[in-house]
Amino acid sequence: MDSKKVDVNVLRDLYPNPKPSEPTATCGYCVGGTLMAYLDGITAPMVDDGQKPNWRVHYFPRVPELAEILQEANHNLPEPMAERYADFITRLNDRKRFSFAWSYLRQALEWEEGDKHF
Repeated sequence: MDSKKVDVNVLRDLYPNPKPSEPTATCGYCVGGTLMAYLDGITAPMVDDGQKPNWRVHYFPRVPELAEILQEANHNLPEPMAERYADFITRLNDRKRFSFAWSYLRQALEWEEGDKHF
């Protein structure tokens, strides 16, 4: 996949209602899932209606999957940093600390060599 510049403000506008992950969730999305849905070309109403590509189970990624998606969206982001951001985003999302999760998603998408966020 080619690196596609993603603006977190656009994601927040397009996907305004993230929710914490639930083991049975098939509809809805978390903060990290917004990036997945956006890159899949799936809108928030479609996700809320349970629509997704056949190969996608849901829009609540686990840390390794989110780390991979972060690196697809930002080729500058090294794997250890992607995993760390993915962990923070996931934990904050599931604690309903969405504002902080969005902030870390922004940092991951804008990360460049030499950044010292951690």
